[in-house]
Amino acid sequence: MSTAVWTNQVEPNSVAGKALKAAAGLSFLVAVIGQWAFLYYIVAFYGFSTFTGNFQVWNRNTFLNMAYVPGITAGSLTFAAHTLLAAVIAFGGAMQLIPQIRARAISVHRWIGRVFFVTGLGLSGSGLYMEWVRGDRFNMVGAVAISLNAVLIILRRPVHLLLGFRLLPCASCRFLELYLRTKESAGPRWRFAVAGGLFVLTVLMSVGIFGFTMLTWRFLARL
Repeated sequence: MSTAVWTNQVEPNSVAGKALKAAAGLSFLVAVIGQWAFLYYIVAFYGFSTFTGNFQVWNRNTFLNMAYVPGITAGSLTFAAHTLLAAVIAFGGAMQLIPQIRARAISVHRWIGRVFFVTGLGLSGSGLYMEWVRGDRFNMVGAVAISLNAVLIILRRPVHLLLGFRLLPCASCRFLELYLRTKESAGPRWRFAVAGGLFVLTVLMSVGIFGFTMLTWRFLARL
């Protein structure tokens, strides 16, 4: 890639600049909607049932192998902690996406990041417990992949591709880096190209969010 491509400045109000800004804004909106939809599902489906002790409701999610097993208190509490920690991740992730927080409340942004990291450790530990102590797994391949991801998070190492589980997140991170470089110093052709790629990723993300929402609505409708 030539240096001229990245150093050829483009005015923010140019057509290419506006296209890139619009694609980024749409992607941000969809990402926040997805985070909040996930948060709502966790709170509505698992939150109320957990705090009222109605653990058997968890088994209405037929995609889980061992959500609630009567008589196994430690396992139930671990599962409850795991799901509620996921709610913290969803909330914190949505907050971290808000540019005003990063720009005007950097200390808040950093503390959310610290909580996010500690919560990730809790999710990893509880996930390992459920996979190997509680036996909540469908197959050994999936259990090993999930466990490797958990160990890498605990060791604070970059999470690479494990059986394809991290393919889309890694691609998204790389595209974010490309977007930031493009926004700062790329020429019009690259801005149009990145805007198009960002739009495609946003469409794919929208399809995933819609599918997840329709799936979880079935569980929520049974409450």
